[in-house]
Amino acid sequence: MKRKKAKFIGMVGLAVLCFMFLSAGSVLAQQNAPKYHLKVGSVELADAANTKGFEAFKAYCEGASGGEIKIDLYPANQLGSLDELYEGVKTGVYQLCQGDETITGIYDPMLVLSIPYLFPNEYVVMKFFNSPFFKQMSDGFAKSTGVRILAATTYGFRCFTNSKRPIKSLDDMKGLKIRVQQNPIMIELVKSLGGSPTPISWGELYSSLQQGVVEGQENPPGLVYDSKFYEVQKYMTMDEHVLAFNLYYANEKWFQSLPENIKTIFLTGARIGADVEYGLRVYENKVSIARALEKKGMEIYIPPQSLKDTFKEKSQKPILAWLKGKIDPNLVEQAIKTVADIEKQVAEEAK
Repeated sequence: MKRKKAKFIGMVGLAVLCFMFLSAGSVLAQQNAPKYHLKVGSVELADAANTKGFEAFKAYCEGASGGEIKIDLYPANQLGSLDELYEGVKTGVYQLCQGDETITGIYDPMLVLSIPYLFPNEYVVMKFFNSPFFKQMSDGFAKSTGVRILAATTYGFRCFTNSKRPIKSLDDMKGLKIRVQQNPIMIELVKSLGGSPTPISWGELYSSLQQGVVEGQENPPGLVYDSKFYEVQKYMTMDEHVLAFNLYYANEKWFQSLPENIKTIFLTGARIGADVEYGLRVYENKVSIARALEKKGMEIYIPPQSLKDTFKEKSQKPILAWLKGKIDPNLVEQAIKTVADIEKQVAEEAK
């Protein structure tokens, strides 16, 4: 009888110890659980420069917060398209995600970023994104939509490709059927240069090039390579007519509710991620991808500044006139002046 009683007491004691251990473990797990656990979506491939930027963002935020922040990344459309990600952040389903130049269709003042041949190079672009003027536009966007831009970066400039001939003059553009986005600026750009603009969705672009529905298209070199357009396009002219860019979007209400130190960590992480993508894409577009496209059989033409100036003169005038009828003309002039001031600053630094 004594043995049974001792065995029973031992079992009770063991159960109590297990409960205490599990309770302690649960408390410890709660103590170590991150306060801010984010699901961050993007649309580019898992090995793309944009995704590497988000990986740097994740690493910085998790490390700098000492475990308070945990970020799960979902590239390659796992959480939806860019439109779906934007709506998710706007409604608060997600706190943060990738954005891009589709912002110009959401908030009209951002159309100034689509002015053809506005930016001479990527370095000036990044200075522009850090300018008071862009901060003013970003604040307006947050107030209008409830979505804040934490960081912006360029992934290159849009360039013309086609299957017919190298584009080395305005005459070479004449009559070429060029796929464009359903965007008044892009349609007017191709038309002003003598081409035939044809709006086609992204999902149908490759097959349209393959079947000859259109003869050319315009995208940054990195996307030309990633999308294997070299299989259906022979010529590329690196005229760099319109800026391509990515953004780090955050839900404004959520972001403003954060403690100041956490806000600073997210903002800094986004800027670091943007810089990583910028550096990788500049190298790809200027060096590695250009070489890779040539190896795939494409002929790459780097035009002289005189040709860019000719294209700029032809295309900017009608587009600026349209823009000034769409948004505040002062905003258009301010954008142009901001870029000119940055160029002057860089020239002064070179002396």
